[in-house]
Amino acid sequence: MTAIQAEHGKESFAVLSTGQLVTEEFYALGKLVQLGFGTPHYDGNTTLCMSSAVVGYKQSFGSDGPPGSYRGLAKADVIFLIGANIADNHPILWHHINENPSKQTIVCDPRKSKTAMFSDLYLPIRPRRDIGLLNGLIHLVIANGHTDDAFIRDHRGATPTPSVA
Repeated sequence: MTAIQAEHGKESFAVLSTGQLVTEEFYALGKLVQLGFGTPHYDGNTTLCMSSAVVGYKQSFGSDGPPGSYRGLAKADVIFLIGANIADNHPILWHHINENPSKQTIVCDPRKSKTAMFSDLYLPIRPRRDIGLLNGLIHLVIANGHTDDAFIRDHRGATPTPSVA
């Protein structure tokens, strides 16, 4: 790194960090990059990896953040995870889920991840079959009369209002 910067300048070096650091670690790494390495080129993978999720959140919920909060995990009866290996990739969220002793976890993922191994029910779905599964679950909700028809009627076509958790 020193040789590259000596030949091409301080700005020839960049750091792309993980999205799994806590606030203090992001701060410390930012200072190391800017002051220690002398480069302004610092970003986190969350800028790229969450871009499609942000579009989905905005279109579905009217806000660029996921709905709900960590507090909801402490009260949830069932936590359903699709394609998310949070035990390895989201340790803070995993901690919050494990604070709920009465929850049931269902993991739907083609990979038998650490999260899948700790789940109460593991659905080893084939890749690209999650939409079919979700459509089937929605069909069962509707067919068995588990919808709130008044809510749907009152909110059909309405723009979602962002909630503050």
